[in-house]
Amino acid sequence: MENEDFLFRTTHKTFQMYRCRECGTGFLCPQPSAEELRAAYPTPYWWVIGQRRSSLLGRLEEFYREIVLRHHVRVARRCFSCPQPRVLDIGAGSGTFLHVLRRMTGIQGEGLDVSADAARAARDLYGITVHPLDIAEAGFPPDAFDLITMFHVLEHLPRPREALLKILSWLAPEGVLLVQVPNLNSYQARLFGPRWIGIDIPRHLVNFTPAGLRRLLEGTGFSPGAASFYSLRDNAPAIVSSLAPSLDPVAMAIRGNTRFASARRLFYFGLVLLAQPLALLESLLGKGGTMFLVAKKES
Repeated sequence: MENEDFLFRTTHKTFQMYRCRECGTGFLCPQPSAEELRAAYPTPYWWVIGQRRSSLLGRLEEFYREIVLRHHVRVARRCFSCPQPRVLDIGAGSGTFLHVLRRMTGIQGEGLDVSADAARAARDLYGITVHPLDIAEAGFPPDAFDLITMFHVLEHLPRPREALLKILSWLAPEGVLLVQVPNLNSYQARLFGPRWIGIDIPRHLVNFTPAGLRRLLEGTGFSPGAASFYSLRDNAPAIVSSLAPSLDPVAMAIRGNTRFASARRLFYFGLVLLAQPLALLESLLGKGGTMFLVAKKES
Protein backbone atom coordinates (compact mmCIF):
# COMPACT_ATOMS: atom_id res chain seq x y z
CA MET A 1 0.00 0.00 0.00
CA GLU A 2 1.35 3.42 -0.97
CA ASN A 3 0.30 6.48 0.98
CA GLU A 4 1.31 10.01 1.94
CA ASP A 5 0.62 12.39 4.80
CA PHE A 6 -2.92 13.34 3.83
CA LEU A 7 -3.78 14.56 7.36
CA PHE A 8 -1.13 17.13 8.30
CA ARG A 9 0.59 17.45 4.88
CA THR A 10 4.03 17.75 6.42
CA THR A 11 5.49 16.09 3.33
CA HIS A 12 4.44 15.17 -0.19
CA LYS A 13 6.64 12.09 -0.20
CA THR A 14 4.98 8.71 -0.75
CA PHE A 15 5.65 5.90 1.71
CA GLN A 16 5.17 2.16 1.29
CA MET A 17 3.40 0.03 3.88
CA TYR A 18 3.78 -3.75 3.78
CA ARG A 19 1.85 -6.34 5.80
CA CYS A 20 3.00 -9.46 7.58
CA ARG A 21 1.54 -12.57 5.95
CA GLU A 22 1.12 -14.31 9.29
CA CYS A 23 -0.39 -11.69 11.64
CA GLY A 24 -1.42 -8.91 9.23
CA THR A 25 0.54 -6.16 10.98
CA GLY A 26 1.54 -3.28 8.69
CA PHE A 27 4.93 -1.61 8.69
CA LEU A 28 6.69 1.11 6.70
CA CYS A 29 9.63 -0.09 4.65
CA PRO A 30 11.94 1.67 4.41
CA GLN A 31 11.24 3.67 7.54
CA PRO A 32 11.47 7.46 7.28
CA SER A 33 14.80 8.98 8.23
CA ALA A 34 15.24 10.62 11.63
CA GLU A 35 15.01 14.03 9.95
CA GLU A 36 11.79 13.09 8.15
CA LEU A 37 10.26 11.86 11.40
CA ARG A 38 11.12 15.07 13.23
CA ALA A 39 9.50 17.10 10.45
CA ALA A 40 6.37 14.93 10.61
CA TYR A 41 5.56 16.15 14.14
CA PRO A 42 4.72 19.84 13.85
CA THR A 43 3.35 21.78 16.80
CA PRO A 44 0.76 21.78 18.26
CA TYR A 45 0.81 17.97 18.06
CA TRP A 46 -0.39 17.42 21.63
CA TRP A 47 -3.46 18.82 23.37
CA VAL A 48 -3.35 21.20 26.33
CA ILE A 49 -6.44 21.57 28.50
CA GLY A 50 -6.78 25.26 29.26
CA GLN A 51 -5.26 26.38 25.96
CA ARG A 52 -8.53 27.73 24.54
CA ARG A 53 -10.54 28.74 27.62
CA SER A 54 -11.19 32.24 26.29
CA SER A 55 -14.07 31.07 24.06
CA LEU A 56 -17.29 29.18 24.71
CA LEU A 57 -16.36 26.61 22.06
CA GLY A 58 -12.92 26.21 23.61
CA ARG A 59 -14.47 25.50 27.00
CA LEU A 60 -16.85 23.01 25.38
CA GLU A 61 -13.91 21.21 23.75
CA GLU A 62 -12.08 21.16 27.06
CA PHE A 63 -15.10 19.73 28.87
CA TYR A 64 -15.57 17.06 26.20
CA ARG A 65 -11.92 16.00 26.29
CA GLU A 66 -11.97 15.66 30.05
CA ILE A 67 -15.12 13.53 29.83
CA VAL A 68 -13.66 11.16 27.22
CA LEU A 69 -10.39 10.84 29.14
CA ARG A 70 -12.41 9.59 32.09
CA HIS A 71 -13.04 6.46 30.02
CA HIS A 72 -9.27 5.98 29.72
CA VAL A 73 -8.98 6.32 33.50
CA ARG A 74 -11.71 3.71 34.03
CA VAL A 75 -9.86 1.33 31.72
CA ALA A 76 -6.63 1.95 33.64
CA ARG A 77 -8.29 1.47 37.04
CA ARG A 78 -9.24 -2.08 36.08
CA CYS A 79 -5.54 -2.86 35.70
CA PHE A 80 -4.47 -2.53 39.34
CA SER A 81 -5.68 -3.65 42.74
CA CYS A 82 -3.44 -1.69 45.14
CA PRO A 83 -4.89 1.66 46.28
CA GLN A 84 -1.90 3.81 45.32
CA PRO A 85 -0.05 2.25 42.37
CA ARG A 86 3.08 3.85 41.00
CA VAL A 87 2.01 5.02 37.54
CA LEU A 88 4.04 6.07 34.50
CA ASP A 89 2.29 7.39 31.39
CA ILE A 90 4.54 7.10 28.32
CA GLY A 91 3.73 9.66 25.65
CA ALA A 92 2.10 11.80 28.31
CA GLY A 93 2.05 15.00 26.23
CA SER A 94 0.91 17.87 28.41
CA GLY A 95 -0.26 15.52 31.17
CA THR A 96 -4.01 15.53 30.54
CA PHE A 97 -4.50 11.83 31.30
CA LEU A 98 -2.45 12.09 34.50
CA HIS A 99 -4.40 15.22 35.43
CA VAL A 100 -7.75 13.43 35.07
CA LEU A 101 -6.38 10.32 36.80
CA ARG A 102 -5.40 12.42 39.82
CA ARG A 103 -8.78 14.18 39.91
CA MET A 104 -10.70 10.89 39.77
CA THR A 105 -8.54 8.69 41.99
CA GLY A 106 -6.04 10.85 43.88
CA ILE A 107 -3.17 8.92 42.27
CA GLN A 108 -0.16 11.12 41.47
CA GLY A 109 1.52 9.60 38.44
CA GLU A 110 4.39 10.84 36.32
CA GLY A 111 4.95 10.94 32.61
CA LEU A 112 7.47 10.53 29.83
CA ASP A 113 7.39 12.49 26.57
CA VAL A 114 9.94 13.54 23.98
CA SER A 115 8.55 17.09 23.86
CA ALA A 116 10.12 19.56 26.29
CA ASP A 117 7.25 21.99 25.56
CA ALA A 118 4.71 19.34 26.57
CA ALA A 119 6.62 18.58 29.76
CA ARG A 120 6.73 22.28 30.60
CA ALA A 121 2.97 22.62 30.04
CA ALA A 122 2.27 19.64 32.32
CA ARG A 123 4.34 21.24 35.07
CA ASP A 124 2.92 24.74 34.69
CA LEU A 125 -0.74 23.78 34.27
CA TYR A 126 -1.09 20.81 36.58
CA GLY A 127 2.06 20.47 38.67
CA ILE A 128 2.66 17.08 37.06
CA THR A 129 6.16 15.75 36.36
CA VAL A 130 6.65 14.74 32.72
CA HIS A 131 10.24 13.81 31.92
CA PRO A 132 11.29 15.29 28.55
CA LEU A 133 13.01 12.12 27.34
CA ASP A 134 12.37 9.27 24.96
CA ILE A 135 12.25 5.68 26.17
CA ALA A 136 15.86 4.96 25.22
CA GLU A 137 17.11 7.96 27.24
CA ALA A 138 15.03 7.36 30.37
CA GLY A 139 16.84 5.77 33.28
CA PHE A 140 14.15 4.60 35.69
CA PRO A 141 15.32 1.91 38.13
CA PRO A 142 14.08 -1.68 37.89
CA ASP A 143 10.66 -2.42 39.42
CA ALA A 144 9.86 1.30 39.66
CA PHE A 145 6.20 1.16 38.57
CA ASP A 146 3.08 -0.91 39.13
CA LEU A 147 1.28 0.39 36.04
CA ILE A 148 2.67 1.81 32.80
CA THR A 149 0.30 3.21 30.20
CA MET A 150 1.00 3.79 26.51
CA PHE A 151 -1.91 5.40 24.68
CA HIS A 152 -1.18 5.61 20.95
CA VAL A 153 2.59 5.49 21.37
CA LEU A 154 3.80 2.04 20.34
CA GLU A 155 2.87 2.52 16.68
CA HIS A 156 5.18 5.57 16.52
CA LEU A 157 8.32 3.77 17.70
CA PRO A 158 10.97 2.70 15.18
CA ARG A 159 12.09 -0.19 17.45
CA PRO A 160 9.05 -1.23 19.50
CA ARG A 161 10.59 -4.50 20.69
CA GLU A 162 13.56 -2.73 22.28
CA ALA A 163 11.23 -0.23 23.91
CA LEU A 164 9.05 -2.97 25.39
CA LEU A 165 12.06 -4.80 26.81
CA LYS A 166 13.09 -1.64 28.64
CA ILE A 167 9.55 -1.00 29.85
CA LEU A 168 9.41 -4.57 31.16
CA SER A 169 12.41 -3.86 33.38
CA TRP A 170 10.68 -0.79 34.85
CA LEU A 171 7.63 -2.79 35.95
CA ALA A 172 7.44 -4.40 39.37
CA PRO A 173 6.64 -8.13 39.55
CA GLU A 174 2.95 -8.58 38.66
CA GLY A 175 3.05 -5.04 37.24
CA VAL A 176 0.84 -4.19 34.28
CA LEU A 177 1.37 -2.50 30.93
CA LEU A 178 -1.73 -0.98 29.34
CA VAL A 179 -1.25 -0.47 25.60
CA GLN A 180 -3.61 1.28 23.21
CA VAL A 181 -3.02 1.32 19.44
CA PRO A 182 -5.15 1.70 16.30
CA ASN A 183 -6.61 -1.60 15.13
CA LEU A 184 -5.59 -2.41 11.56
CA ASN A 185 -8.12 -5.26 11.62
CA SER A 186 -11.03 -2.90 12.30
CA TYR A 187 -14.04 -2.19 10.13
CA GLN A 188 -12.80 1.39 9.86
CA ALA A 189 -9.50 0.26 8.39
CA ARG A 190 -11.28 -1.95 5.85
CA LEU A 191 -13.79 0.76 4.90
CA PHE A 192 -11.37 3.66 4.43
CA GLY A 193 -8.31 1.72 3.29
CA PRO A 194 -5.32 4.01 2.65
CA ARG A 195 -7.39 7.03 3.72
CA TRP A 196 -8.00 5.68 7.22
CA ILE A 197 -6.73 8.11 9.79
CA GLY A 198 -5.48 5.27 12.00
CA ILE A 199 -2.64 4.54 9.56
CA ASP A 200 -1.34 8.12 9.91
CA ILE A 201 1.67 7.78 7.61
CA PRO A 202 4.53 8.63 8.15
CA ARG A 203 4.12 9.02 11.93
CA HIS A 204 2.86 5.47 12.43
CA LEU A 205 5.77 3.20 11.61
CA VAL A 206 3.95 0.01 12.64
CA ASN A 207 0.18 -0.55 12.43
CA PHE A 208 -0.89 -3.47 14.59
CA THR A 209 -3.54 -6.13 14.37
CA PRO A 210 -4.62 -7.85 17.61
CA ALA A 211 -2.63 -10.93 16.65
CA GLY A 212 0.47 -8.89 15.82
CA LEU A 213 0.38 -6.90 19.05
CA ARG A 214 -0.13 -10.04 21.12
CA ARG A 215 2.79 -11.77 19.39
CA LEU A 216 5.08 -8.78 20.04
CA LEU A 217 4.15 -8.61 23.73
CA GLU A 218 4.60 -12.34 24.25
CA GLY A 219 7.96 -12.20 22.49
CA THR A 220 9.23 -9.55 24.90
CA GLY A 221 8.24 -11.35 28.10
CA PHE A 222 4.73 -10.05 28.77
CA SER A 223 1.61 -12.11 29.38
CA PRO A 224 -1.18 -10.33 27.46
CA GLY A 225 -4.84 -10.68 28.36
CA ALA A 226 -7.94 -10.18 26.23
CA ALA A 227 -8.18 -7.14 23.99
CA SER A 228 -10.98 -4.57 24.17
CA PHE A 229 -11.93 -2.43 21.22
CA TYR A 230 -13.76 0.70 22.39
CA SER A 231 -12.37 4.12 23.22
CA LEU A 232 -14.79 6.95 23.88
CA ARG A 233 -12.02 9.39 23.01
CA ASP A 234 -10.67 7.84 19.80
CA ASN A 235 -13.02 5.56 17.86
CA ALA A 236 -15.68 8.02 16.69
CA PRO A 237 -13.20 10.83 15.90
CA ALA A 238 -11.23 8.38 13.75
CA ILE A 239 -14.35 7.80 11.64
CA VAL A 240 -15.01 11.51 11.22
CA SER A 241 -11.38 12.48 10.55
CA SER A 242 -11.15 9.73 7.93
CA LEU A 243 -14.26 11.05 6.19
CA ALA A 244 -13.18 14.70 6.41
CA PRO A 245 -9.47 15.16 7.30
CA SER A 246 -9.72 18.93 6.78
CA LEU A 247 -12.13 19.15 9.74
CA ASP A 248 -9.76 17.43 12.18
CA PRO A 249 -9.03 20.09 14.85
CA VAL A 250 -5.29 19.34 15.14
CA ALA A 251 -4.95 19.21 11.36
CA MET A 252 -6.70 22.58 11.05
CA ALA A 253 -4.32 24.14 13.58
CA ILE A 254 -1.26 22.69 11.88
CA ARG A 255 -2.38 23.66 8.38
CA GLY A 256 -3.19 27.19 9.56
CA ASN A 257 -6.71 26.89 8.17
CA THR A 258 -8.57 29.51 10.22
CA ARG A 259 -11.42 30.33 7.85
CA PHE A 260 -14.71 29.60 9.65
CA ALA A 261 -12.61 27.71 12.19
CA SER A 262 -15.15 27.91 15.04
CA ALA A 263 -18.03 26.75 12.86
CA ARG A 264 -15.96 23.92 11.44
CA ARG A 265 -14.85 22.76 14.89
CA LEU A 266 -18.45 22.80 16.09
CA PHE A 267 -19.53 20.84 13.01
CA TYR A 268 -16.76 18.32 13.63
CA PHE A 269 -17.84 17.92 17.26
CA GLY A 270 -21.44 17.26 16.11
CA LEU A 271 -20.29 14.62 13.64
CA VAL A 272 -18.26 12.90 16.36
CA LEU A 273 -21.36 12.65 18.55
CA LEU A 274 -23.34 11.20 15.65
CA ALA A 275 -20.59 8.65 14.96
CA GLN A 276 -20.48 7.33 18.52
CA PRO A 277 -23.21 4.66 18.00
CA LEU A 278 -21.32 3.31 14.96
CA ALA A 279 -18.09 3.25 16.95
CA LEU A 280 -19.79 1.37 19.78
CA LEU A 281 -21.34 -1.16 17.37
CA GLU A 282 -18.06 -2.00 15.64
CA SER A 283 -16.41 -2.39 19.03
CA LEU A 284 -19.08 -4.80 20.25
CA LEU A 285 -18.39 -6.88 17.14
CA GLY A 286 -14.69 -7.00 18.05
CA LYS A 287 -13.66 -4.77 15.14
CA GLY A 288 -13.30 -1.37 16.80
CA GLY A 289 -10.97 1.25 15.39
CA THR A 290 -8.73 1.13 18.44
CA MET A 291 -7.71 -1.61 20.85
CA PHE A 292 -6.56 -1.79 24.46
CA LEU A 293 -4.42 -4.72 25.54
CA VAL A 294 -3.45 -5.36 29.15
CA ALA A 295 -0.15 -7.21 29.54
CA LYS A 296 1.23 -8.42 32.85
CA LYS A 297 4.84 -8.87 33.90
CA GLU A 298 5.08 -12.30 35.44
CA SER A 299 6.80 -12.54 38.81
